[in-house]
This record gives sequence, structure tokens and C-alpha cells, in this order.
Amino acid sequence: MTDMVFTQAFMEWIDLLHYQLVTKDDVWVVTDHGETTYYVHHDDSSYTLNETQCSHNEDFLMSGKDAADVERYLTWLMGSPIRSLRGLPFMYHAWKPSDIRPGWSAAKSDSHWVLHDPHGDRATFHDCDDAVLYSWIADASTEDVRASYLDPNGSPLFPGCWIGPEKPESL
Repeated sequence: MTDMVFTQAFMEWIDLLHYQLVTKDDVWVVTDHGETTYYVHHDDSSYTLNETQCSHNEDFLMSGKDAADVERYLTWLMGSPIRSLRGLPFMYHAWKPSDIRPGWSAAKSDSHWVLHDPHGDRATFHDCDDAVLYSWIADASTEDVRASYLDPNGSPLFPGCWIGPEKPESL
């Protein structure tokens, strides 16, 4: 098993939802010991995040070359339930391919979407909407992502509770 990849701040973040991080068979497992469990696998070139619902088979969510990408994605993923528990407004985000961050792109490859930043491949996602969303948070610190989810207005990163280009008037 490689060294721990998650920060102490992430451990405190998942604790807000009563999740725990355990290791099992060389895999990091983020679990609430209930309905949803996340598995982080690592090989020489990437970290892969899978999810199970109600103890079914693992479903691919995303993979990245850097453990920080998985932590940032999980931080975002758990942000909405944390906001809900605190009675904060829902956080909306861009999802259409045309809403991807300027200078970034996403392309379908087999059954996944590969997100490209200005320097090349950044991460791979199951869904295009997650690739679009991630383009907007990929360079943010996980501290700022957490702070934005805890702030009623979504600041500092997501003022008006919107992640993406200009917020649509319909939201």
C-alpha cells in the first residue's frame, strides 16, 4: 500500500457526513458503512475513483494522474450533501459541453470523457457533465472548494452558488 494520499482537512470534511476512510486490500475506501461507498485504486500512473450504491458492483466515476484530483473531486461530490445538512442553498453548476472552461476541452473516448487542460490530458470521467464541472474547479485549492461549499453564497469560488461561466438568468 502506498502512503496516505488524503489530507487531514479532507478527513475532517468527510467526517461532516459521518464518512470514514479505511484501507482494504490496497484500496482506500471512503464509506458511511451504508448506502454509498467510494473506492480509490492506485497504480503506477493514476488514481481511479469508483462508487458503489447499496453494495453493488463498483462503477467508475473518474481517474486522474494526481491524488489531489481525486480529493478535489470527492470534496466537490460531498459538498452538496454538506450544504443540505446545514440548510444552505443548492449549488448549481455548468454541465453542457459548451460551458466548459475556456482553454479546456472534453472528448469522448470509449465509454468515458477525457478532460484536457491547456497542457494536455488532466482527468477522465464517466460523464461529460462531471468533466465540464471539474474544468471549473481543477485548479482551485481543496481549501477554497470546501470554504465555498460552507459559505451561504458560495464564496470565494462560486458566488451566487454557481460553478461555471456566466450564471443563467433562469437559476
